[in-house]
Amino acid sequence: MAANDVAAVTHAHPLAREGAVLVALATALALNDENATGIIQTLIAWAKSPEYAVRLRRADSWLADGDDVSPSDVAAELGNGTAAVESCVTAVYIALAFIKRPFDELLAFSFQLRGDVDTIAAMASAIWGAARGLSELPEARLELLEERDRLMALASSLVETADNRLKKSLQRARC
Repeated sequence: MAANDVAAVTHAHPLAREGAVLVALATALALNDENATGIIQTLIAWAKSPEYAVRLRRADSWLADGDDVSPSDVAAELGNGTAAVESCVTAVYIALAFIKRPFDELLAFSFQLRGDVDTIAAMASAIWGAARGLSELPEARLELLEERDRLMALASSLVETADNRLKKSLQRARC
């Protein structure tokens, strides 16, 4: 998977690369309109290491039960650290738990985790954004972005590339 190759540039540890792939896969599934249950089930099936599998199953049970889990419980059971195994599943869980809720609620929850909140919030926001789209982001937050025009152009290019790859894959599957 390309995410593994890209992550290898900056992440030597296999668990770090696996976390990057899990977040990339969750983002791709969200972009392609997969629901929260489908996303977490796919990640569980894909997870290679027990460290991720255990956390993903815990996140799945919270999502399935519709539990209102506190930030301190999420941090204690899924993690809030700088290591990928302590942040990637946390980000996926937050994105999926808040996927039908306003973006600001996702951010507020993320900030309460303590620990590596900027990274966790960024990963969760990417997944949430892939699922919900630009129109769901608060304009007031977008106005605060440095180099907004460049970021918007890059985002559009990434979506176009993803759409083209999906179309090519579908065409090959039909042949």
